[in-house]
Amino acid sequence: MPEEEQAAAMTPIGEEGVTATDGGGPGTPTARPQAGSPAQEASVDAVEAEATGAGSQEAGAGTAESASLPNAKKKRKVALLMAYVGHGYAGMQRNPGVRTIEEDLFRAIHKAGGISHANSDEAGFSKIHWMRAARTDKGVSAVGQVVSLRMVLEDPDILAKINAELPAQVRVFGFGRATHGFDARKHCDKRRYEYILPAWAFDPALVPPSSLLGEEDGEAVPLLETEEDGEAATALGDDEDAPAAGGDAAGDPADAPPGTRGGVTPSVEADGALAASTGVPQPEDTGFIFDAACAARMTSILSAFEGTHNFHNFTVRVAASAPNARRYILSFRCLGAFDIGGKPWVRLVVVGQSFMLHQIRKMVGLAMAIYRGAAPADAISLALHTRIGLSGPMAPELGLFLDECYYDSYNTQFGKLHGEIHLSDFQSHVDAFKAAQLYPHIAAQDEKEGVNAVWFTTLTDRYYRFRGWRRAVTTNTPMRREDGKRGRPEGGQSQGRSSGEARGGRGGRGGGARSGARGGARGGARGGGQAVKRTRFGRAKTDARGGGVGAGFNAEYSD
Repeated sequence: MPEEEQAAAMTPIGEEGVTATDGGGPGTPTARPQAGSPAQEASVDAVEAEATGAGSQEAGAGTAESASLPNAKKKRKVALLMAYVGHGYAGMQRNPGVRTIEEDLFRAIHKAGGISHANSDEAGFSKIHWMRAARTDKGVSAVGQVVSLRMVLEDPDILAKINAELPAQVRVFGFGRATHGFDARKHCDKRRYEYILPAWAFDPALVPPSSLLGEEDGEAVPLLETEEDGEAATALGDDEDAPAAGGDAAGDPADAPPGTRGGVTPSVEADGALAASTGVPQPEDTGFIFDAACAARMTSILSAFEGTHNFHNFTVRVAASAPNARRYILSFRCLGAFDIGGKPWVRLVVVGQSFMLHQIRKMVGLAMAIYRGAAPADAISLALHTRIGLSGPMAPELGLFLDECYYDSYNTQFGKLHGEIHLSDFQSHVDAFKAAQLYPHIAAQDEKEGVNAVWFTTLTDRYYRFRGWRRAVTTNTPMRREDGKRGRPEGGQSQGRSSGEARGGRGGRGGGARSGARGGARGGARGGGQAVKRTRFGRAKTDARGGGVGAGFNAEYSD
């Protein structure tokens, strides 16, 4: 493919819809000419038709539509790259009755002329083959979201018009032509998410003594792990892809000066400072600095998630036996500190094929519990290598955002037709959006509402009973809640199992094995987990139906 044709394949954002040369700053969006001449497009479409076998059908459909629709314009499949701040939205995916990113984006494209009036109703999403790469949860942001759709491209100012119809917290960076069969979700090889936390959250002087594990349980973890402590984190795991956590880079806790890091005994006054939700503790109050040693220790904790594991304890309503509970994490790293408005924040970056509902937030929550000494060093291994339901902490949605979606396989196979799909083509706009919109919003909301300060007051053994996890796993006994009932408060596998047993038991007494199976399956489905019946035939059916229906809640979810 000629270089000039590749350059025209991806169309960046243009504030005024005019052609500009390269050389604009990060805050100065540029625009290039719309993709190719009619002759060039015809040539590319011919090659695509030969490669995908879909060219003739699309051409025929376009001809018929042109004759019948008031807006008789040719639609082209594109990959649209965008960013948004999730505050005030109920997530990315459209949901009738609530405000979503997709609804606002769809209406903006329609008003700008990219979607015809005939396709502007609810059925229009399927008519134009609309699909997003990841359906981020309520309040979660993104700077690398990708949407695939068939869009009218005749107006050279289409991008400027779309952005004019969107609020400032939602921006479309640009789009690129794609093959007829391109699907933003199915063709996405992996996704990268970033989670940021204020640096004071890692300050041992601000960890209240009440949140630490008791010494009498023999499970207390020092705020700075030693090499022996790191080895315990993988004692129960047999996954060769997950490296053992070590603490060599962190240094000796005994060498750490009081009031900075490792080896310090938290003061009683710090308990009250962290519990106060009216203000956020300032790192300069203790002189704490998040340095390379702190980043190395956090990375050693996060690396326990790497590889293929059963993440049923890091989502909701998914049974341990569900196939979709197994996910592959390529990497999970702490990239150190950076400044937002003169205050230090810490970046955690995870790359995986796909993620379940709340999975990343629960991973961050448990990792922080280990770092702060509230959970034992092997808590991650315990949660990943057991079928028992363990209720762990979930970090706030405020600091999470989708950073990039990767299409390596698609680019290799079809990149020569319309150009490859890379977020790096719009990196200056991404950096500008982070600096002007995303990072300031996260910092301002945290300072205004004390989101992290309030959450960390609950990150204690009292709330999650971490000290009982090892005993529950080794004895294969479900944890008991504060009210004495078995299961986890979130309504996951254990509650579903209990409900299934009760309903299945009543059904079994009333009509034998078949009634028991039916009752158990219904109970398991309603409870969102795995139902079990004592009869041999009932057990087989309830396992399949109860567990299957419960797991179906987020079988296709990518957080």
